[in-house]
Amino acid sequence: MSSSLNAELIDAVEAGNVAEVQRIIEAGASPEAWKKVTLMGKVKRGRGPFGGFDWKEDTVDGENALMLAILHGKVGVVKMLLEKGARVDCDVDWKIASCNGNRNWNPDEWKRQRWDWTLSFPSLVCLGMGQGGLATYWSGYADGRPNGYGQLFVNFRGGNVIVRHPKSWKDHSVWVTLQTRPRDRAHPPLTRCDCDERRTESCEKVSHSGI
Repeated sequence: MSSSLNAELIDAVEAGNVAEVQRIIEAGASPEAWKKVTLMGKVKRGRGPFGGFDWKEDTVDGENALMLAILHGKVGVVKMLLEKGARVDCDVDWKIASCNGNRNWNPDEWKRQRWDWTLSFPSLVCLGMGQGGLATYWSGYADGRPNGYGQLFVNFRGGNVIVRHPKSWKDHSVWVTLQTRPRDRAHPPLTRCDCDERRTESCEKVSHSGI
């Protein structure tokens, strides 16, 4: 399966081009393709102030095609991906890079906290409803998501994203507002998710808390 086709598919999904999404999948891309995010950082060489730095990099999976279609409200693309076999009944997660202002990372920081947050949902159904998400900090601290405004951090657009030594959050991610907000009273809270017991409990807890 071509990684370049998968990257093209992500581009087409984010552009909302249904015909192009269909063409790329039929050419061999996976309907469950994932965005690739590469973080590049300046990491101190040695302990002294004059040791210089080395460029380090790490690549992870970001958001997948169906997640992006849901997050950006691309209804036609959602339908096409489902027709082509994309699943909705699985856990989903993506990482958001860390940033160190104007200073370089030290080796321990790069090892432990280069990815600041991992955002996760028990299923794409939960994501679409804006319920049951978690943002887990590198230290293990976790908070409910989306926030009270229905917002989530997502990675920059593109099938292959390169984040080069970000100094602030604006250098590595953007806010997206879900069309179905967690406080939208027109939609009842999601209390059951097609997921394992632990994640279902999380979904119920966040839903009832009104986050």
